[in-house]
Amino acid sequence: MFLSEKPGVCVCIHAPPVEKLALLASQLGVSVDYLLTGQQPDNRPISSLPLLERFRALEAVPSADQTTIVNVIDAVIAKNRVASALRPVVPPLLAHTG
Repeated sequence: MFLSEKPGVCVCIHAPPVEKLALLASQLGVSVDYLLTGQQPDNRPISSLPLLERFRALEAVPSADQTTIVNVIDAVIAKNRVASALRPVVPPLLAHTG
Protein backbone atom coordinates (compact mmCIF):
# COMPACT_ATOMS: atom_id res chain seq x y z
CA MET A 1 0.00 0.00 0.00
CA PHE A 2 1.33 3.44 -0.84
CA LEU A 3 0.43 6.64 0.94
CA SER A 4 1.55 10.00 -0.29
CA GLU A 5 0.67 13.49 0.83
CA LYS A 6 3.19 15.16 -1.47
CA PRO A 7 3.64 14.54 -5.19
CA GLY A 8 6.69 12.41 -5.84
CA VAL A 9 6.93 11.19 -2.24
CA CYS A 10 6.10 7.56 -1.54
CA VAL A 11 5.56 6.20 1.95
CA CYS A 12 5.22 2.43 1.87
CA ILE A 13 3.34 0.52 4.54
CA HIS A 14 3.89 -3.21 4.79
CA ALA A 15 0.87 -5.22 5.87
CA PRO A 16 1.28 -8.95 6.52
CA PRO A 17 -0.81 -11.37 4.46
CA VAL A 18 -4.27 -12.18 5.83
CA GLU A 19 -3.20 -15.78 6.50
CA LYS A 20 -0.36 -14.55 8.72
CA LEU A 21 -2.69 -12.18 10.58
CA ALA A 22 -5.14 -15.04 11.19
CA LEU A 23 -2.33 -17.30 12.45
CA LEU A 24 -0.94 -14.57 14.72
CA ALA A 25 -4.40 -13.80 16.11
CA SER A 26 -4.97 -17.49 16.80
CA GLN A 27 -1.61 -17.83 18.55
CA LEU A 28 -2.29 -14.77 20.70
CA GLY A 29 -5.89 -15.75 21.44
CA VAL A 30 -7.35 -12.56 19.98
CA SER A 31 -9.31 -11.68 16.85
CA VAL A 32 -7.86 -10.25 13.65
CA ASP A 33 -10.08 -7.21 14.38
CA TYR A 34 -8.17 -6.75 17.64
CA LEU A 35 -4.81 -6.92 15.85
CA LEU A 36 -5.93 -4.30 13.34
CA THR A 37 -7.95 -1.96 15.56
CA GLY A 38 -7.03 -2.75 19.16
CA GLN A 39 -10.69 -3.37 19.98
CA GLN A 40 -12.40 -6.72 20.51
CA PRO A 41 -15.78 -7.01 18.81
CA ASP A 42 -18.71 -7.92 21.05
CA ASN A 43 -19.75 -11.27 19.64
CA ARG A 44 -21.87 -12.35 22.57
CA PRO A 45 -25.16 -13.83 21.37
CA ILE A 46 -28.44 -12.51 22.71
CA SER A 47 -29.32 -14.90 25.52
CA SER A 48 -32.92 -13.74 26.04
CA LEU A 49 -35.15 -15.70 23.67
CA PRO A 50 -38.11 -13.27 24.03
CA LEU A 51 -35.86 -10.33 23.06
CA LEU A 52 -34.34 -12.23 20.16
CA GLU A 53 -37.79 -13.19 18.82
CA ARG A 54 -38.96 -9.59 18.99
CA PHE A 55 -35.83 -8.24 17.30
CA ARG A 56 -36.31 -10.70 14.45
CA ALA A 57 -39.97 -9.69 14.11
CA LEU A 58 -38.99 -6.01 14.12
CA GLU A 59 -36.83 -6.48 11.02
CA ALA A 60 -40.09 -6.63 9.03
CA VAL A 61 -41.51 -3.32 10.29
CA PRO A 62 -41.00 -0.03 8.45
CA SER A 63 -37.72 1.81 8.94
CA ALA A 64 -39.38 4.73 10.74
CA ASP A 65 -40.87 2.34 13.30
CA GLN A 66 -37.49 0.67 13.77
CA THR A 67 -35.95 4.06 14.48
CA THR A 68 -38.65 4.79 17.07
CA ILE A 69 -38.02 1.43 18.76
CA VAL A 70 -34.25 2.01 18.82
CA ASN A 71 -34.85 5.43 20.42
CA VAL A 72 -37.08 3.86 23.11
CA ILE A 73 -34.48 1.16 23.80
CA ASP A 74 -31.74 3.81 24.03
CA ALA A 75 -33.86 5.80 26.49
CA VAL A 76 -34.44 2.76 28.72
CA ILE A 77 -30.72 1.92 28.68
CA ALA A 78 -29.81 5.53 29.56
CA LYS A 79 -32.40 5.60 32.37
CA ASN A 80 -30.93 2.45 33.89
CA ARG A 81 -27.36 3.75 33.60
CA VAL A 82 -28.33 6.99 35.32
CA ALA A 83 -30.24 5.13 38.02
CA SER A 84 -27.26 2.87 38.75
CA ALA A 85 -24.91 5.88 38.83
CA LEU A 86 -27.15 7.63 41.36
CA ARG A 87 -27.44 4.72 43.77
CA PRO A 88 -26.33 5.83 47.21
CA VAL A 89 -22.93 4.68 48.30
CA VAL A 90 -23.15 2.90 51.61
CA PRO A 91 -20.64 4.50 53.98
CA PRO A 92 -18.23 2.16 55.74
CA LEU A 93 -19.32 0.99 59.17
CA LEU A 94 -18.00 3.26 61.85
CA ALA A 95 -16.59 1.66 64.94
CA HIS A 96 -18.67 2.42 67.99
CA THR A 97 -16.76 4.07 70.74
CA GLY A 98 -18.31 3.49 74.08
